[in-house]
Amino acid sequence: MIPESFLSRLREAVPVSDVVGRALRLQKAGREFKAPCPFHHEKTPSFYVNDDKGMYHCFGCGAHGDVIAFLMRHGNVSFVDAVQHLAVHAGLDMPTVTPAERKAQARRRDLHSVVELVARWFEEQLRAEDGKAARTYLADRGLSEETVARFRLGWAPPGGQALRRHLAARGVSEADALEAGVLVRSDDTGEVRSFFRRRVIFPIGDSQGRVVGFGGRLVDGDGPKYINTADTPLFAKGELLYGWTRMRRALRDGQTPIVAEGYMDVIALAQAGFEATVAPLGTALTEAQLRRLFRALPPDQPLEPVIVFDGDDAGRRAALRVVERALPVLAPGRSLRFASPPAGDDPDSLVRTGGAAAFAPILAAARPLAEVLWDAETAERRLSTPEDKAAVVKAVDARIAAIADDAVRAAYAADFAGRLEALLGHRPALASGERRSVE
Repeated sequence: MIPESFLSRLREAVPVSDVVGRALRLQKAGREFKAPCPFHHEKTPSFYVNDDKGMYHCFGCGAHGDVIAFLMRHGNVSFVDAVQHLAVHAGLDMPTVTPAERKAQARRRDLHSVVELVARWFEEQLRAEDGKAARTYLADRGLSEETVARFRLGWAPPGGQALRRHLAARGVSEADALEAGVLVRSDDTGEVRSFFRRRVIFPIGDSQGRVVGFGGRLVDGDGPKYINTADTPLFAKGELLYGWTRMRRALRDGQTPIVAEGYMDVIALAQAGFEATVAPLGTALTEAQLRRLFRALPPDQPLEPVIVFDGDDAGRRAALRVVERALPVLAPGRSLRFASPPAGDDPDSLVRTGGAAAFAPILAAARPLAEVLWDAETAERRLSTPEDKAAVVKAVDARIAAIADDAVRAAYAADFAGRLEALLGHRPALASGERRSVE
């Protein structure tokens, strides 16, 4: 049995239209493609391919499936052969499946059911009388009822036992709820209770849009403003991005991918029409998240994700951390740009007060990663002594050496050598033509 996690990566990496388009002449039909069905004779096309859903469907004969199913049926190959073919196409290595992995797959299916059940319960609590404070909070933040429903926002009530009772009544074991991260056992008393309490809930999806965890925003009382589900067999905080499936749909319409800081930024920007927005889950953007973001970009569109963090010192420091983590994953045609809201603002506050018109110029003025990196290493350095000048050359050289791709590293070395020549009055010798590790 091939792990479901690998099949998910495969479906994400290979659009259905890419494979079907090699066998049929597809015609664009809105957000879909159409063609005469290859599985029955017809004159009028009734066979549709939807990359957003990762599916094909024929309204004539009822043929339906994903990219793997199409290859199996049209190519008359086995499931394993179809997966192997697609893995080669996507540049992925086939996994070795062990009995332990098969057991883990079955376990993840059980946990998916638990988390989805909890997500629906949180939604119900937001609509209940006890959710009035949360509804008021969301309305005050400028979110429409439609947006709240689209993002499946919810409410975790103050008491710690209501969710536990709800799950028990539906046959969910305490062990499953604990492993899914929705219940937690107190270290002090041993009491099992809801992990999220008195919080607006933001469901977090995986690559297939399935809820795998939650973020929670405190509405009143003491405690951290935001918390997330702890890492579970379903939920890896350093790999997932909030708003992922919505962003992938918007990329196919040519929207600019945006990385913001938090849940509310993503939701507010999406409501204002910037649907291709994601955010890390309360931590700095990781290298794994950047790699995933680059893999999602359409190969035929020169899109560069724009990092838009808060317009304060903390936001600028966070942006520089992204620069550092991005250097090893840069590739030809794959980089980042950076945009800065005015001091004291963030994307959420901008669109709440000024709508899309207030944010669009910020996005349009985004700067290339190379410029942000250059300014970070040179803007505030003294250049009055030979030692000062040597220090800036060394710092720039070290940054360039962190770039893994040979072609990109060489291009940066040439570009920055020219910048250094203009700054220092001579062209320094850079050692970054050969890659070396940077601590």
